[in-house]
Amino acid sequence: MHNDWTVFFSVIAGTAGVMLGLLFVGLSMNVDRIASSRILRTAALQPMLLLLGLLITSILFLVPGQPLVALGLETMVIGSVFALVGYYDEKVAYAKHRVTREVSRATHARINFNIFLNLVPFVLIVTSGVLLTFGRTAGMYGIVAGVVLALIQVATMAWALVVDIHSRQWWREKSGSPGEGS
Repeated sequence: MHNDWTVFFSVIAGTAGVMLGLLFVGLSMNVDRIASSRILRTAALQPMLLLLGLLITSILFLVPGQPLVALGLETMVIGSVFALVGYYDEKVAYAKHRVTREVSRATHARINFNIFLNLVPFVLIVTSGVLLTFGRTAGMYGIVAGVVLALIQVATMAWALVVDIHSRQWWREKSGSPGEGS
């Protein structure tokens, strides 16, 4: 069954691999700025997790002769592990942003919404893995939705990260501030 999907997963593996490489290059050019901020480290990790999850999932679907049940189980495990790592990292990074007078409810809601958005592609992929485990080939289309959402997320997160890195640098140069710290 999954032989029909070879081209799709080949394209996704190649795309995720190239995007992951480009992300590494971009991050390495700004490693000092990223290392100085817990929020920036999390912002850098999230697109890497999405791309690595897509790459590994695609590679597993390209292994010939795997039964649908094995693919479903692998997809569930990969999606769950990457979702949990991403969720934990974001919760730790944003832990200090509890609702206080300094941090409004709107900011708190925006943080939680970002965490939710980062989990959606993995939830779709895990759900698809469940369907595949039970022999439902419709699960393949859930993977497509998860992949498309993940690629959109990666593009928007990478852009937001670039803007954030450079706006923080601009602010430090204007204010003479050494930075945010860990």
